[in-house]
Amino acid sequence: SILLDRAPKSLSPSFVECGAPESVFAAIVDRHLIAEGILKRPLLGNAPQKYGGDNAVLGMGEVLFPR
Repeated sequence: SILLDRAPKSLSPSFVECGAPESVFAAIVDRHLIAEGILKRPLLGNAPQKYGGDNAVLGMGEVLFPR
C-alpha cells in the first residue's frame, strides 16, 4: 500500500478507482502512525480515496489518500 497525504495530480491509467476502503483499516493505520510518533494527526481520515492495483503489473498494490 502507498499512503499519500493529498490527492495526486494524476495516476497511471492502470490504477482503478475502488472507492473508500473499510473505515476500520484507515482508523487502524492512522492510530498506528500516531502511536509510533510518525504523525501528529490522522492521515487518511474516515473515508479515504482508494485506487487499486497497478493493472499493468498483475493488479497488485493500492494507493490511499484523504478525500
